[in-house]
Amino acid sequence: EEALAALSPALRAEAPTGERRQALLLHGWCLVELKRHDDLRAWLERAPADGFAADEPALRALALNVALFDGRHDEVATEAAALLEVATGAADPLHAELRLLLGAALRWQGRLQEAVTHVEFACSAFTVLDEPVRGAVAANFLGWTFLSLGRLDESRRWFEKSLAINSQ
Repeated sequence: EEALAALSPALRAEAPTGERRQALLLHGWCLVELKRHDDLRAWLERAPADGFAADEPALRALALNVALFDGRHDEVATEAAALLEVATGAADPLHAELRLLLGAALRWQGRLQEAVTHVEFACSAFTVLDEPVRGAVAANFLGWTFLSLGRLDESRRWFEKSLAINSQ
């Protein structure tokens, strides 16, 4: 909530275009982190009026978070895989987010080993990119995936990593 309040000056219409655009995207990601899915849906509906193209990868990644929450796992897996084909590179937060989304969708589809591959990549990437919040989310999800595989020691290790990141 504090981050959303801090973005207010950059969200004003008179803010420089590049700064406002970055603040708008950050606002969308804050809504993801806060699990305010209805607010994110409204944000996504307004995005074209704010100059975002409907097929813009960052916008699609935000929409895929809503789709994952809604249980549309097949759609998320298909679109995340397609977006990864055109993503800028492995050292990009968007690439890491897409790998996390793909892994999450695969887990919900029961494709656990495939999910592990993608979510482990996302964990590593978020660590390298110094994105601790998303790294904690990925580590927690990896813990659940290993738990589903019956690999309790690995599950515990990832849950502990997630908790350690969140307590910083």
